[in-house]
Amino acid sequence: MGNNQIQALYDTLFRFESGARPMPYPIHKPLAFEDADISDINDWLYSHIPLKHGLSCLDAGCGVGYSSFYFNKMLKWTCFGISQSHLEVEAAQTYALKEGLSEQCTFAVRDFTLPFGQYFDVILAIESLKHASRISSAVANLAHHLHDGGLLIVVEDVWTNAGSENRYARIFREAWSVPELYTHDHYIETFEAHGFDEIERFDLTRHVQLKTKTSLRLKSFLLGACRSLSFGNTRRNLDLYLGSLMMDILYADGMFDYTVFVLKKS
Repeated sequence: MGNNQIQALYDTLFRFESGARPMPYPIHKPLAFEDADISDINDWLYSHIPLKHGLSCLDAGCGVGYSSFYFNKMLKWTCFGISQSHLEVEAAQTYALKEGLSEQCTFAVRDFTLPFGQYFDVILAIESLKHASRISSAVANLAHHLHDGGLLIVVEDVWTNAGSENRYARIFREAWSVPELYTHDHYIETFEAHGFDEIERFDLTRHVQLKTKTSLRLKSFLLGACRSLSFGNTRRNLDLYLGSLMMDILYADGMFDYTVFVLKKS
């Protein structure tokens, strides 16, 4: 999976979502919590992990800057967000300028494995690390740009099946530009190999909003039929939705965990 595929994926996602949602908006999956004060993963991180005020943060896979703006507001963090989508970055920059946040929240088109030109107290990677073409190289680069004792917080869809992939997994990977599906052990081995100690790990799978298996498979059949008759932008939009639907089926089948890794650079 190349950088151009990931850029095309998130450019398409931006075109699909931006017209109907006010800026800034989260691009990660919707979650359901019992606590009315927690509406998404950023609220959960803020309320469950002891995070200090005034930190410098790399928002790795920033989308349109939702997490950067959130933690700047809540904790006065200075955030640098990176995405491979020019459209997402331009939207984040425009919003930051409009709100007078251009010094506190900056954004750039950047790959995980390229130099960032600065060092950080905390790095957030929310549903983004799975897109890295080489996860070991990506984690090594993140570690290099994190101060000693700094935090790496990874929120990710983690593969629970160490065996072979099924058809749904293969379609998901292709549609969402995911080179490989990684298990908990693979993530931890990679983090430890690059100098991280695991502080805590949280399983938030039960908070992922799912439909019934029957309805998901029916949608999959109907979407596949529509996709076979479509072309151009319509086909790309259907591919995007198909990948999301495959992820929902994999969650419903217990093949993904929604996991928060909290790690410290030793």
